[in-house]
Amino acid sequence: MAACAPLFMEGICQSETVQYWVLLYNDFIAETEPSKLREHLGTVERAIFFRLQELSGTAAGHNEWDALQLASKNLLKIKATKLGFQAA
Repeated sequence: MAACAPLFMEGICQSETVQYWVLLYNDFIAETEPSKLREHLGTVERAIFFRLQELSGTAAGHNEWDALQLASKNLLKIKATKLGFQAA
């Protein structure tokens, strides 16, 4: 599996909420210790989920929406490959 690249959200990190989920995500994918990944997984997933809810039904944030979906897919890959989660 190719490594998941950090998300650089230049031009769309205009609110603390956006910066928050991106920072959490980037820290998460940089982590190599499975126990720390497990420890922080819920926090990253919640930050992404809440930001998706904030953007839902709005015309704003198309690029951010794409980045959130990419981040979600990458989390699934990490869960399967590094944490041993079963694919749904």
